[in-house]
Amino acid sequence: MPRAFKRSAAETNKHKFLDARSFISTTGHWLLYGKDKGARRTEIYELADGRCANCGRPVSLAEFHWHHLKNGPGERCDCTHNAACLCQPCHNKEHEWRRPIWTSKP
Repeated sequence: MPRAFKRSAAETNKHKFLDARSFISTTGHWLLYGKDKGARRTEIYELADGRCANCGRPVSLAEFHWHHLKNGPGERCDCTHNAACLCQPCHNKEHEWRRPIWTSKP
């Protein structure tokens, strides 16, 4: 179970998750795995109308990157409010600060 998220048995049981690991936390956040995560990925893509949220470039479902807006411990949920559809170059820019200094620059 991810750090800082506790499973709400009552809320989780209300939903018919396809993967036994998927759950809803006591704070109402969704943490998804397997087929449940794939379904949410499609939902995020459709909400974005198949366009990158940063540059507006059209991206296919196969090439879009799911970016978590809040990514820290206790923040990285799979809710739609915490997701953005990005193309690969924009997603790389979002995570550029994480690249270790010993790796070569792109």
